[in-house]
Amino acid sequence: MDQPIQPTASTAVTVRESDVEQRSSLMHAFSEAEQIVSQLHTLPTDVMVRGDLSTGAYGIRLFFSDNQHAVLEFATTFDAEVTSSPSLHGAGSYLTASTWLNGIDVQAWTVVDENPPEEAPTAPAPAADTDTLALPLATKAAEVLV
Repeated sequence: MDQPIQPTASTAVTVRESDVEQRSSLMHAFSEAEQIVSQLHTLPTDVMVRGDLSTGAYGIRLFFSDNQHAVLEFATTFDAEVTSSPSLHGAGSYLTASTWLNGIDVQAWTVVDENPPEEAPTAPAPAADTDTLALPLATKAAEVLV
């Protein structure tokens, strides 16, 4: 039968003040990330809280997979500056919206394909006497997007 192991020495941990400040900064960044996401209509694919070891400050990065409209929504919602830069891989470019919110550097970004696929053909408009409730769902969705 296994017996519980008892520590033989004191396990007291010394907490440095700088650790307390850094933890507070990290928790503030998580809280801000939550507030930001709650105000967006389009949810990001990835939310990252990232620390800068040299300053102890944390920043927030929101990635929107192939969705430049979501980055522009972020920019409008949070009065962020939008920039575009070439991709390191040679295809497409990075679209980034950057701002400072409550003392935290926040960026929303995506990769924009410079050669988007051709648009899918749209459904023909229904005749004037057609009952719109009987239209296929794809046609109704296309009308909403127009």
